[in-house]
Amino acid sequence: MGERESGGSSGSGKLTAKDWFSDEFLLSRELIERVFTKYRRSDSIDTAIYTIVKMRSTGETACKTTLNSAYGIYPDAEFGFVLRKCGSPIASIWFDVPDTGVLFVKQIQGKKGLKEDLCAFRWERMLIRLLVEWARGRSFKEVRVVRGLYQEWCRDWEDRKKKFFMIYDVSAKREGFAPGTMYHWLVLNHEGGMCDESPHRKA
Repeated sequence: MGERESGGSSGSGKLTAKDWFSDEFLLSRELIERVFTKYRRSDSIDTAIYTIVKMRSTGETACKTTLNSAYGIYPDAEFGFVLRKCGSPIASIWFDVPDTGVLFVKQIQGKKGLKEDLCAFRWERMLIRLLVEWARGRSFKEVRVVRGLYQEWCRDWEDRKKKFFMIYDVSAKREGFAPGTMYHWLVLNHEGGMCDESPHRKA
């Protein structure tokens, strides 16, 4: 469990806990600024007060409880990017690496009661795009986002179905992901640069 700000390089496609906090897998400030600028809702938003850090969960209940107590985050996956305002977490995206070269997003979450802070960005799409562009600079070949209906905390509750559909399904679609049965997927082309369109996006 831990956090670290970030640089950028290339990775092996197989992510381990040691890799996650190594210099090879740092998250560059340049990339952070690019996504902040692209997804902020107004030019008047001061992006200098926002940061993104990396965190990791062991998956054990004790670790999750500690993260929840300290940051208000209860992760559903091992690796996470956490959006912070003035040093305090306001949203996060969590993923596992189930296969070599594949990142599987299992959780996209904004902290309860911070709607006004979150409204500064199209934060769901921003966190997905951040992960995609970070992965593109390494040897990962595909990013997947779980469909809202299959997210662990949806649990077939009617009041969550629409909310989770917007957070997971709509956000992934708008970022160019192709729909699947249980998840949306995007193959990375590794051409570099931030893409506005994807080969999977339909006109």
